[in-house]
Amino acid sequence: GLGGRLDAVNIIDPDIALITSIGIDHVEFLGEDRESIGREKAGIMRNKRPAVCSDPEIPNSIIETAKELDADLDLLGVDFQFFEHAETWDWWNERTELFGLPKPNLEGDYQFRNASGVLQVVDALQPRLPVERTIVENMLRTVTLWGRFQTFPGAVEYIFDVAHNVQAVEQFVETLKKHSTSGTTHLVLGMLRTKDRAAVMRVLKPAVDNWYLASVNARRGTRSEELKASLDEVTSVAQVALFSSVSSALKAAEANAVPGDRIIALGSFLVVSAALRHVNKADRYSIGDV
Repeated sequence: GLGGRLDAVNIIDPDIALITSIGIDHVEFLGEDRESIGREKAGIMRNKRPAVCSDPEIPNSIIETAKELDADLDLLGVDFQFFEHAETWDWWNERTELFGLPKPNLEGDYQFRNASGVLQVVDALQPRLPVERTIVENMLRTVTLWGRFQTFPGAVEYIFDVAHNVQAVEQFVETLKKHSTSGTTHLVLGMLRTKDRAAVMRVLKPAVDNWYLASVNARRGTRSEELKASLDEVTSVAQVALFSSVSSALKAAEANAVPGDRIIALGSFLVVSAALRHVNKADRYSIGDV
């Protein structure tokens, strides 16, 4: 959520805290660098309670906060490890070895780091909340997460992702490279004013053929004209069109797409919500036509 110290999750007094990756986001509240943001994330840790961090380049501020709280902090690469094989992966710490696990049913190499952090939490709580290996394997095989490289296959493939900061979009593009297509990539992009739009577009540029810039009609939403101004800072592209909503942008992309193409909707939870409603996949996750 919004950091940790300031997030609603902080109303809970946890038995154990898990911090995954630290990216640059919500800088107006959390700070403009990973050390500042790490200190805010560390606000979910508690005095003399265990904590886990699965960021391979952990900010020092998290380690310092753990020392101040006398929290027992376990780190990826130090206290627990993982290794990927062709079809399986291994996870271990000083107490437990789980070899030959099924790969997480989520796209992106970073999901192994996320899953490793979760397994460290599960292992730490085993004496009180025992979880059998069969349950762990079933979790890995069946886990789903709406709006995270969520794909809908077909003659024209849809890919929806809520990525809205540079680090998340970098991960999205890396995952997209492994899903090559012989056709055209149509991107429906909508963002909020608080995000670094030009930086996100710079990362997306090599992966996109046609841009469909959509106004996000919500508080702090960016108009398509503002998105176009940001795109002009990055590149001069001929294949760009502006739309008053996500749904109208998707309709235009569908009209231009041919079999073998793919349509991506990205840039905000609001964008993915509208995209899911557009394809009639999850009305209960939607909040209207944005």
